[in-house]
Amino acid sequence: MLAYAKDEERLRELDIRWREPKPGIEKSFAAAGEAWESANVDPVAATRIYRRALRAMRDELEPAVFRYDHIDEADNMGSPKPRPNLIF
Repeated sequence: MLAYAKDEERLRELDIRWREPKPGIEKSFAAAGEAWESANVDPVAATRIYRRALRAMRDELEPAVFRYDHIDEADNMGSPKPRPNLIF
């Protein structure tokens, strides 16, 4: 998607971004929470459980959801290869 703005700095100040939820993302969030609980807050075990759950839901999820298959020590879902914040 391409968007034009008269004042790019103002966009940054207001934190204006295009957001569109991916199909199945809520199921993914629920699976991550369940993995975290059943792993007794161990991020390595939680990630393993979460990835197994994602594979089981493969047909119900948008492919982009699979990029976020890592749970860190703060119970955050993310990519094991984080990139800088992509605003534009």
